[in-house]
Amino acid sequence: MTIIMKENYFFAVSEKYENVIKNSIAKLISYGVPISKSIYFGENKGCSYYGRTHFRPTTKKCLGYEYYVTVNKFLTKDEDIYNTVVHELLHTVKGGMSHRGAWRKWADVVNKIGEFKIRVYGKASLEKGAYKNKKAFLLKDFDPLTMDIVYCPKCGNRFCLKKGLKKTLFGKSAYLCSKCRVHLQYE
Repeated sequence: MTIIMKENYFFAVSEKYENVIKNSIAKLISYGVPISKSIYFGENKGCSYYGRTHFRPTTKKCLGYEYYVTVNKFLTKDEDIYNTVVHELLHTVKGGMSHRGAWRKWADVVNKIGEFKIRVYGKASLEKGAYKNKKAFLLKDFDPLTMDIVYCPKCGNRFCLKKGLKKTLFGKSAYLCSKCRVHLQYE
């Protein structure tokens, strides 16, 4: 007995992104990639990541969907948009939430076909609007009147944060080191 799962996709994205996502889904299915059939798609507007995938989202708008996938609305090149969408869709494969195991296996399959360039980390160009709300800066941009210096206790990397940003209970920054994923400490 074959069970056919009805697709349950919701698109809270621009028409351009909806078309890219639909094309990417069709291509991945044609390659035999077993992506989820229950995904809520949205846009994000950060400057530090291009896409995100959440398993069993808890926000009200996404309840009832197995995954919540967002793609950065400031990506400028179509190639970057496609690669980001496919990268995030591969996270919806069973066992594919990390960049190992199932995700790696299917990324290798997709890369061998040659249409996409799926990587764990990428370099994409973003529109200037992506940096409007930026909160972390390089040390060379330090302004003692408007910024504090923070460092990663694990790797020692140092950054500048805008003054007045949220702190944790113990006075650490609520922001994480992009490399080590630990809370930054104020100097």
